[in-house]
Amino acid sequence: MKNLLIVCLIAFALSAPYLSVGAQDEPAPLVFFGRGLFLLNEETGRVTAWSQCGDGLGFRISPTGEWIARLQDDSDLRLCNLYTRDIINVPAPYERDGAFASYPSWSPDGGQIAWSASYETGEHVLMTYDLASNEAQVLVDDLLPSYPRPQVLWGESGLVVVIENRSDEQGRVAPLYSPTGELLAEDLSNHIFFALYAWVTDDSGKEYLARYTNSAIGDLVDPETGIIYFAQGIEMYSPLAPDGLIVTVTTNSEQTQALVELPDGETFTVSDLDNDALSDFVPFFYFEPRNISIAPTGDAFAIFSLTQFIWRDGTMTDVPENIPAADGTGVIWGPSAYRIQGELLSPAG
Repeated sequence: MKNLLIVCLIAFALSAPYLSVGAQDEPAPLVFFGRGLFLLNEETGRVTAWSQCGDGLGFRISPTGEWIARLQDDSDLRLCNLYTRDIINVPAPYERDGAFASYPSWSPDGGQIAWSASYETGEHVLMTYDLASNEAQVLVDDLLPSYPRPQVLWGESGLVVVIENRSDEQGRVAPLYSPTGELLAEDLSNHIFFALYAWVTDDSGKEYLARYTNSAIGDLVDPETGIIYFAQGIEMYSPLAPDGLIVTVTTNSEQTQALVELPDGETFTVSDLDNDALSDFVPFFYFEPRNISIAPTGDAFAIFSLTQFIWRDGTMTDVPENIPAADGTGVIWGPSAYRIQGELLSPAG
């Protein structure tokens, strides 16, 4: 019996890094990034500057809402725990000067991180880091060069690396790799330039790769068959509270708007809120927006744009003024996911 108890305690300890936000004793902090990194406790209103984690853009929050990842020193990785304030620095397994790296991407279970880098010496690689083993590796060592910055997306279907190089005859390509580095599909891009990509799911949980040039024009590709589909809409939600509020983009003859739908079915647009600065508000970017984030509990959202506030239960609370506001500044409250809204349409009918 004693041995069984020890085994259970060890298993719990090993699983601790992957516990969800709901298991934490304190509310999930709002993370403001850009000109410094600041954490806001919504309940107390306390703002904490966290310079040790770094600043700038490219922060990615884990699916559990516990860690944020960012790149530093060209292609090295830094992990920052939002609750313990622990920081892990991970040297890139492929150290070269002059790296041009992607933003990091978390695995669906939050146990690994992937990122790519192109080096002046000619190497173009995809790398991963495993939190449990504390090991980084080069997963793919023969990527095509990408300028501007590539997009790396890790979904249940695998890892997509969106590569754009207009000086190359192939232009834009998006190969799909397995978590072990096997090439599953040579190109899922359809050679669409300047598109934003995201993994989205349908009602059954099947995954598609969304390819959108803006909030209204885009399509979905089935990574298994290559068949292209169109969605009536795509909604953003908190995967930690999938039945909570959702945010979608709607377009009519007059303007594009951000629509909020509450769990009870009530809807309103952000532009309907009592603030003139919100008259033309839309999520920016369409996937992983910097200017709006849903609470991990799914019952509130924060906006950090021309105006900055937290919306909860119909009340707008201003963000404290000691959080710097400037172009490029953004907010992360929790992880976001995307799913198809309405019917999935096929061009073939």
